[in-house]
Amino acid sequence: MMKKADRPIEVGDRFETRDKRDDGKLVEVVVADGLNAVGRDRMARIEAGPERDRYGTTKAQRLEWTRQRYTTYRIRTEVHPNNPSAVGRRVKIQENTLREKYKRVSR
Repeated sequence: MMKKADRPIEVGDRFETRDKRDDGKLVEVVVADGLNAVGRDRMARIEAGPERDRYGTTKAQRLEWTRQRYTTYRIRTEVHPNNPSAVGRRVKIQENTLREKYKRVSR
């Protein structure tokens, strides 16, 4: 069983900010854009490369890092107690930022 934080991010997932200054801010994933062009190129180079690089990291570790770094999502602010005008705003965000700055509240 995967922990809630490690599950793949899907459309419809809701996240709450970890920052106490924005306590109560709730966002929802609206669109999963996937890997951008730079990420696809980097994934292809990693897959064609050696199993381990000169620093000792494995191919699987580099692929996972690249996937998290270059996968983008569109999120919509649903609730923002400090800034009501932000409700409904859509923003593009990377997966690693979404996992670091927000905690999942759905599923």
